[in-house]
Amino acid sequence: MKSFFTRIKLTAFITAILTIALGVVLIMYPAETMLIAVRIVGGFLLLLGGVGAVSGFISDNHGKVFMIGSLIIAFLGVWLLAMPQTAASLIPMFMGVVLVIDALEDFKLAYEAKTHEASGWVYQILVGVIGIVMGVVCICKAFGVMEFAVIFIGVFLIFDGVTDFYVIFKTIRAVRAYEQAAKTAEAIDVEYEEVIGDKTGADFEADAESDSGESDSTAINVYDA
Repeated sequence: MKSFFTRIKLTAFITAILTIALGVVLIMYPAETMLIAVRIVGGFLLLLGGVGAVSGFISDNHGKVFMIGSLIIAFLGVWLLAMPQTAASLIPMFMGVVLVIDALEDFKLAYEAKTHEASGWVYQILVGVIGIVMGVVCICKAFGVMEFAVIFIGVFLIFDGVTDFYVIFKTIRAVRAYEQAAKTAEAIDVEYEEVIGDKTGADFEADAESDSGESDSTAINVYDA
């Protein structure tokens, strides 16, 4: 059990250290880390699509749809490898478009609320303005938004690693306190056995019966007297 706990503790320590290290890397090198991640995905897609295309070409078991799908995946991998920055910018650009569309919907709802003299339309306009601003930022500064997102992930990873260390140390202290209490209880039991000596439970029962017999005889003598 102790060796099992030691292995878990070592694994938790290593995981926490790696998590903090990865968080620091993401904070210090957000752009480089993001581009490396995109290239890794691109290489995986290229390998996957290439293997599928070759397998479909040399085997008659796969249809044309399979080969076309494999070629599309392979070309997508090539595009990610060739233009990782553009590929990474597409995600925040798409998010920006969604935010702008949602903000326009907020403006429409605010206009309808004002037309029907409903309260709260000013706040809907404010929410729409904020949405448009955020959407434009995501579209115009897409790569910067991705860098900020990577930095945020790095901060979260560092926080997670630090909290893991806290949980590990608390667990170690609790286990040590439990073991110390168990040792103390065992020592008390040993001292108690030394005071008792070599008497067994049967010896104690015999002594109790002897004391009871003496008490009975004394009671009889007193009665006779």
